[in-house]
Amino acid sequence: MKNKLSIHRVFFLNIIAVAFIVIIVFSIWTISKSYVDFQNNINIMHQEYDTEQKELIKSEVQKMVFYIRNLIHHYENRADHDIEIAKREILETLVEQRFGEQGCFFGSTFTGDPLFSNGVITLRTGSVWDLTDPNGVKIIQEQINQAVNPDGGFVLYSWNKLGEKQLSPKISYVAGLPEWQWIIGAGVYTDEIEKLITTTRHELQSKVKKSILILGIVIMIFLILFYIIAKLISKKIKRNLDLFSHFLRNIDSSAVRIDENKTDFPEFKALAHAVNFMVERREKAEEELKCKNEVLEKEIKNRLEAEHSFDESEKQLKYIIENSTNMFYSHTVDYILTYVSQQSKIILGYEPEEAMIQWTELASENPINDIGFNFTVKAIETGIPQPPYDLELIRKDGGKIWVEIREVPVVENGVTVAIVGALTDITERKEAVEELEKYRDKLELMIDERTQRLLEKTSNYEDSQLALSYLMEDVNEARVDLEKANSEMADLNKELESFSYSISHDLRAPLRAIDGFSKILEEEYGTILDEEGEEYLKIIRDNTQMMGELISDLLEFSRLSRKNLLKTSLDMNSIVLEECDKIKGIYPEQDVDFRISELLSSKGDRAMIKQTFANLVSNAVKYSSTRKKSIIEIGCKQDEDQIIYFVKDNGVGFDMKYSHKLFGVFQRLHAVEEFDGTGVGLAIVQRIVGKHGGKVWAESELDKGSTFYFTLE
Repeated sequence: MKNKLSIHRVFFLNIIAVAFIVIIVFSIWTISKSYVDFQNNINIMHQEYDTEQKELIKSEVQKMVFYIRNLIHHYENRADHDIEIAKREILETLVEQRFGEQGCFFGSTFTGDPLFSNGVITLRTGSVWDLTDPNGVKIIQEQINQAVNPDGGFVLYSWNKLGEKQLSPKISYVAGLPEWQWIIGAGVYTDEIEKLITTTRHELQSKVKKSILILGIVIMIFLILFYIIAKLISKKIKRNLDLFSHFLRNIDSSAVRIDENKTDFPEFKALAHAVNFMVERREKAEEELKCKNEVLEKEIKNRLEAEHSFDESEKQLKYIIENSTNMFYSHTVDYILTYVSQQSKIILGYEPEEAMIQWTELASENPINDIGFNFTVKAIETGIPQPPYDLELIRKDGGKIWVEIREVPVVENGVTVAIVGALTDITERKEAVEELEKYRDKLELMIDERTQRLLEKTSNYEDSQLALSYLMEDVNEARVDLEKANSEMADLNKELESFSYSISHDLRAPLRAIDGFSKILEEEYGTILDEEGEEYLKIIRDNTQMMGELISDLLEFSRLSRKNLLKTSLDMNSIVLEECDKIKGIYPEQDVDFRISELLSSKGDRAMIKQTFANLVSNAVKYSSTRKKSIIEIGCKQDEDQIIYFVKDNGVGFDMKYSHKLFGVFQRLHAVEEFDGTGVGLAIVQRIVGKHGGKVWAESELDKGSTFYFTLE
């Protein structure tokens, strides 16, 4: 339609507009630049003129002052000189002096009396104080002030020229003759430069008019040229657009193509090539779609077969879980059990369905259970797995058992939706530990009683020989009791060793089976598992590996009780330096600053003391890993007859109300996800220090670091 602009017309108009704007901008820039240059030249002319005139009048006045001094000297050397006559003769000489074309000198006294001006002697014609113009008085006063200066000075003011009433800017230079109290000066009017500037301005205006005329002609020529070029280009653009319009109207036809040879511009040729390529790709895509439909049908068939295989693998995994020595379970955040494995029949005496119903009534009234349940609450709230904890439960037959609980939260979109846990029967382990504690207490009590009896008997015997015989009898009896106690202790150690072997063998075997089958499941069926299935599989593998580490640490802890001490003199400094170097290799990316003081030597088992420092220092490095720089201080101090060694860090610290749990086996005050470990390291430290007859303790504050102390016998 006539009222609508086509693309080629818009293009044509845009070219004309852009060309016009460019020319106008260039014209304005040229004229502006000429004006700026003119202003800069005016400023330069002003500065050069002022400088030139100042130098001129200063030089002339200084020459005149020198000339007058010579005349004064000449008259003073004459024998018949009269000072007044000399002044008059010198003034008559001065009024005839000129500088430049019409420059005249002027003079007055320090008291304001005029001497000469504009070639006329004005002596005794008045005083500055007779002037009625305040501005004139001020000018004469400024000249007097400058004349007092030994170097003279310039005075700027306005004064009317001879025969003119209008004031003009003037600059004068004055210098003083202290001998006669005279002021000699010369001045020039600075408005002479304005005449030159006016002439230059007229020349610039003429130049600008010529430039505008020339630019107008150039604009017309360029507009005509741009019009012709734009007209030709717009016709070619319209022809190319017609080709694409024809293609779009017939795009449904598979044979339609754009003839690239008929296009005029590289851009249209590239666009035509891309359109033709798109059509070819569409035809190929239709063919590929047919092939993919066939492949998709095969993939659906394979998927069904894979799902069947996954069901079989799930059955195998379920078989492994059901035949494990641990009882696995899961519950919601409301503590409603959703699954219990078959092992509940062996550990609790309940069928899985019964255990799910009786779950909340299984816990005994032991206060330690409240501490354990707090870990479950924290796991639900934070979504972070918590350390394992012990519970005392009541079996179906009424008997009490000790179990260890390990729980992992299931998190979806940042919210805990369920808890998956494993329950291990540790009753035998608890009973063995309690039995050892009771036997140790019993042995210590027997020794205390025997010692007390010996002391009582010895104090009542007056005859030393008889006391000695009684003492020997009691010693023999104590030796027999001690040998019996050692025999019982040996039997207990054998039972403990057998129990440790049983733990190592009986627990490792199903763990290896679980880990092996889960690895097979991950390798062979990992591609068809969804995210939830992969997460469950990862939880199974991580927990089996953690259980293996716990078993190893438990065996190491039990061996310490049977290991004999080999005490030697120890260089604590070399031991600490060696362990610190090893730990730096374990944590190469962590910035650790070890500050080791001089350590006093002591006696002990070298291997055990190395293990003590290794555990304490590695703990300090681990629990300060959240700091930008870990600072570990190692030193000792003398306390009466004991040496107290310490390891201090700037880590996360802990609440001292939980300090009683620090040295317990598998006791942790931080979640595994925060800091790795099994919770046996500090228990080993306590066992080693105890064997040396010393003690170990800790001091800490949340987020302010911890300090661990220990002594040796």
